[in-house]
Amino acid sequence: MIIGHVRNGFPLVTLALPGRRGTMYVEFILDTGFEGELSVPGHVMRELDSELRASHLFLMADGSDRRAKQYRLSMDWNEEERRTEIIELEGRPLLGNLLLEGCSVHMDMVDGGEVTIEFP
Repeated sequence: MIIGHVRNGFPLVTLALPGRRGTMYVEFILDTGFEGELSVPGHVMRELDSELRASHLFLMADGSDRRAKQYRLSMDWNEEERRTEIIELEGRPLLGNLLLEGCSVHMDMVDGGEVTIEFP
């Protein structure tokens, strides 16, 4: 189980990711409108132990297309290693639907409310 909280109207969880100099703790917004797994800004991406896969056009929430780099990272997810796709996008880090697939998510959407991700 992953436990986070709501702050300023955003459901937030922190994930431990492998960095080039050890484990990094990155706070993500749980974004059920994001169809990918993870997105992080460039300054975070440069610190992660990941491999560049490609550069693709992605359809954004506002309907525009944006070219972004796509990386692959091995991370711990539900106490197992998981190969995860990460998109480099400026802005706040996002945790999307593909990573949440099969999980149960509960959010008390008030400031300080609890956010939980439960695994099957």
